[in-house]
Amino acid sequence: PTMPSSHNSKAMIHTNLATAITRYHNLMGSDKEERIQALEEALSHCEEALTIRSPDISLVDWAYSQLNFAQVLALLLTLGQGDVREVEEACQSIVDRQASIDSSDKAHFVAMAFDIRGSALQNSADKLSVESSDSSLSLEPASATLASGQLPLAQACKEFTNALTWALKGQNNQLKARTTANLFSVLSKLGVEDQAMSLGDHFLHNMQHHAVPLTRYEYGSKLGYMHAMKKEWGPAAAAYRVALAAANLLYHTNIGAAEQRQQSESSRYLCRWAAYALAASGDTEGAMLSLEDGRAKELRLRSMSASMDEEMLRAIPENLRSAYQSATEALSRSPLLASDAEAPTTRTLNIIADAIRELPGHRNFATAAKVSDITPAVEDDWPLLYVNPTPYGTLLLLVRNGEGGQQLQYGYHLIGEL
Repeated sequence: PTMPSSHNSKAMIHTNLATAITRYHNLMGSDKEERIQALEEALSHCEEALTIRSPDISLVDWAYSQLNFAQVLALLLTLGQGDVREVEEACQSIVDRQASIDSSDKAHFVAMAFDIRGSALQNSADKLSVESSDSSLSLEPASATLASGQLPLAQACKEFTNALTWALKGQNNQLKARTTANLFSVLSKLGVEDQAMSLGDHFLHNMQHHAVPLTRYEYGSKLGYMHAMKKEWGPAAAAYRVALAAANLLYHTNIGAAEQRQQSESSRYLCRWAAYALAASGDTEGAMLSLEDGRAKELRLRSMSASMDEEMLRAIPENLRSAYQSATEALSRSPLLASDAEAPTTRTLNIIADAIRELPGHRNFATAAKVSDITPAVEDDWPLLYVNPTPYGTLLLLVRNGEGGQQLQYGYHLIGEL
């Protein structure tokens, strides 16, 4: 049987709408009810598409819509809506048909099905863990509570292992990075540290540049902490560098001031903990820049018009360069810590900066502190001293002018864990 082209077009529109709404839901911030409403609308579009598409008519078209359906169910589950079994069934229907899917598409569809199912099971495990830790009247022994929480986590580990196995058979590098990061996360939660860290180091050296910034931020932070707790400072510093770069990108690609502050709050420990690992590995300049990145992002943004790198700006088209300079000057005159409504200049500047980051070679434009930003603050007889307490110990980092005031010099001392 064949499907009339008008029906196929209608199904494609429903599928694409569901995809667009699902992606938009991720930008909605913390309004839970609004996000649930958006995802329920996406779910209705998936269901409409699946009333038209059938595995008996076009297996690949049906599989795309079925994956969308499973993904939306999994996202609703994270907001407390639905049942994990619905996600498992939606994914299983794709796994059951793997033998019939064309070989060029099989790895993608089957890997995604296992990955979505693993994510749903991991979410269930996280909820069980929270519920057991919140229950002060539980009569269960601690070991029984742990086992009940780890059962879905072990199942999630199996699903992510299957997902990675299938992803490695395909050509989608982003999917390989995603499934590797997900498996690393669940292994670390299960306490299988050696296996998790081995996989994490492989991800760091081979796959992290294919992952989205949020994945790089979460993965780098966790792997950096695991290495640091073992005093493996070189690997810890490498992982933390990935997390810092991703955190800066996440902060600066949030358009609104409120969203930027929310991101800054979520990563408030990262810059300090990373600085200790960087200094312990011998990268004192990196430690200073990490501390500066966590200290005064908005103040530095406001002073940027006076300290912008002329050579860097010359590589930017005239219209964007002029707009960016005007926007930074306007921001420097606006109220500090104002909302978007009170000071739309923050949003304007971020929109322009985002356009510049779309240019080839400018992905990290104006996203991190530079040594040249700090140099003017260091006077000949007045060095900077950073006092940085962390779980690993306390870092004392001294920054002073070198001979002739051209290069900064660093000294540091690590105080053991208190």
